[in-house]
Amino acid sequence: MMSQPAEYGPSMRLPDIVSLSQSMKISVVIPTRERWELLAACLDSVLGQSRPPDEVVVVDNASRDGGGDALRAQGLARLRVVREERPGVDHARNRGVAESAGDIVAFIDDDALAGRGWLEALAEAFADPGVMGAGGPVRLLFPEGAGSPLLRSQRVLHCLGLVDYGPETHRIDPRTQSLCGTNLAFRRDLLLREPGFRGALPFPGMGVCGDDYELSRRLAADNAVRYEPKAVVEHRIPAHKLSAAYLLKRIVVFHAAGVLMGNRFRPQRSPRQLAGVEGLVSAASALGHLLGWLLGLRRKLPAAALLLGLAALPLRAAQPDIILISLDTVRPDHAGCYGYRRPTTPNLDRFARDAVLFEDAVSAAPWTLPSHMSMFTSLYPHEHGMLQHPKAFSLRKNLRIVREVWQREGWPGLVARFLKEPRIQPRSLNRKAVTLPEILRQAGYRTAGFAAAETLDGRYGFAKGCDVYDNLPFRAGPEQNALALDWLKKAGGRPSFLFLHYYDAHGNFGRNIEDGKKMGAYPVYDAPPPHGGMFDDGQRGRFDGTIRSLLRLRRSGSHTATDLRTLIAQYDGGIHYADHSLGEFLRSLKELGRYDGALILVTSDHGEELLERGEVIHNDGLSNTLLHVLSVLKLPGAEAKGLRVRPLVRTVDYLPTLLAAAGLPTGPALQAQMRGVSLLSPIRAGRFPALTAYSEVDIQGSPAPLKALRDPEGWKLLYNPSDHSARLYFLPKDPFERADLSEREPNRTGIMLEELLKLSGTLEH
Repeated sequence: MMSQPAEYGPSMRLPDIVSLSQSMKISVVIPTRERWELLAACLDSVLGQSRPPDEVVVVDNASRDGGGDALRAQGLARLRVVREERPGVDHARNRGVAESAGDIVAFIDDDALAGRGWLEALAEAFADPGVMGAGGPVRLLFPEGAGSPLLRSQRVLHCLGLVDYGPETHRIDPRTQSLCGTNLAFRRDLLLREPGFRGALPFPGMGVCGDDYELSRRLAADNAVRYEPKAVVEHRIPAHKLSAAYLLKRIVVFHAAGVLMGNRFRPQRSPRQLAGVEGLVSAASALGHLLGWLLGLRRKLPAAALLLGLAALPLRAAQPDIILISLDTVRPDHAGCYGYRRPTTPNLDRFARDAVLFEDAVSAAPWTLPSHMSMFTSLYPHEHGMLQHPKAFSLRKNLRIVREVWQREGWPGLVARFLKEPRIQPRSLNRKAVTLPEILRQAGYRTAGFAAAETLDGRYGFAKGCDVYDNLPFRAGPEQNALALDWLKKAGGRPSFLFLHYYDAHGNFGRNIEDGKKMGAYPVYDAPPPHGGMFDDGQRGRFDGTIRSLLRLRRSGSHTATDLRTLIAQYDGGIHYADHSLGEFLRSLKELGRYDGALILVTSDHGEELLERGEVIHNDGLSNTLLHVLSVLKLPGAEAKGLRVRPLVRTVDYLPTLLAAAGLPTGPALQAQMRGVSLLSPIRAGRFPALTAYSEVDIQGSPAPLKALRDPEGWKLLYNPSDHSARLYFLPKDPFERADLSEREPNRTGIMLEELLKLSGTLEH
């Protein structure tokens, strides 16, 4: 199919871009790599639009000839040149999204020419507020004399980028239609909310294939994406891409990318079924290769070429294993990878080098049950229903629990563990809430959870969607590992979701104590040797490491530096024990060959008070020492390894991030449930949204839960509905929240309080 050039504006040397109305800003992103002559013609066509762009972002994709610097040095108005070091058009496009400032981001390739009315047609499409994406025809321009018989095939032309869905404007059907990366546009806020471009199929000599196909179909599944026939772009095809060898290879890669991504747009097929299809294709490919060799064919039939090419492709499972690991009660400022002076976490530190580390992750709650449920649902505690503490009843006779003793001593909060029989009155998980295991099982995953805390009992909703859920309070890390690894070994070919919970750093505050045993003899933190005593200097003050001496210390209202050193050394020993268990699990995962391709999130559910407020507990307040949590995410293939993220993120962001990283779509109902956002696109783009973090806790004896709000700048508001008091802190200068600034900052306090009340459901939106 030969095409003549569309109408273009006059040739120009990168003129200033004409100012546009303020109602809609359009950014045009052009990725390029050492193709400056092609880029110049593309820029002429973009800057000569009847409706000019507000800005043009040229992404220099790891060029080595200095051309990007030369273009940047020209200082041309409204044209910016940014650099992306990671090779690949998917990375370049994501960088362009992150750097753009427009409401709409339009994409065109450096070897394409935009018809004069291209942006005007796209702007007309986006004038409809319901339209989230748009694109138009892509015509192919061939050099003179091109006459390969293969070019008579529509299939070959589509593999080269031809897009033609007729003369009528319509919403594209993601099951049968997709847009091309050289002619598509989306609202920028949608691109920032969703995972961006991702290379579906890296192939030697071909670059990354299928990222535009995947993105347009994925976003069109849940959003209105329009085909606009007046938005024409023409793609220049060079002579070297018209050889039979190149065209056949292009066909192979194009269709292989479609096979690998097909399951994302065909929900009726499970990952297991897709894996079976891929297995049959691989077997047929090997057979085709063998027959071709035996017959000595020098000219392969197109079908044989397709089989041979597919045999060489690195086919992978539709989705990765997803492993969510919780290190209960571990404070980030006591972990080496977060800057702690002691070697408490050598295994986590090593893991972080393969992963993305979030320096400022905030939990939705300061204790185990609601915190984990917010991770599982992306809902706040008052929404998922796990805000209040369980109620104890029907206790066995002659049984005392630490909670009762601590309450008698005047200790605030409620901490309890009950063994062997149901003695906890479970509160109901919101029936409308869908959990992470439920979503993944529906997508074809095997699902399992292994927990070690009474407050993670399956009756609270953690077992929903799990094929296996095994919870035994205070079960040690090595036993947790044995159960989890045994389950993983039985996975077969299906992807697996594993929730693995370590309780080794948690205090002994909830252990049962039977008659005849003195509860005061129990240590506050009880890691076995060599972990428990490895940081202890042996010096003792009034605190000797036992619960009894800690209660005495609290009653006295004061403590010495020696007391604090002893307590922290004991706590750090528990962290070292939990880290040891983590390291053993990760080592075994590598031996099973399931580490590299897995999606692994290591987090903590909350922190711990270590006498900062005279307390050693974690469920009676919303201090930063309680809400700041570990958050280290390894993407499959160690993508973005070593990245450290400083902006604020939340544990309610975990669910959308894990689903996005696994390539699983989220429908409208799930999107309406989730309070968090996916962090995958910001990770890839290197630019994070400004988020606020909401947290809450139900304090025993208080008529209303305590609430907190963090803003992106580090301001934190604490609100107590019982007496309508509000306190304001600036964490960068006051991390332990000692200086209330609410009277000095009344406007900020009022604005943050209004936002907090909206998030808590107290104030109408």
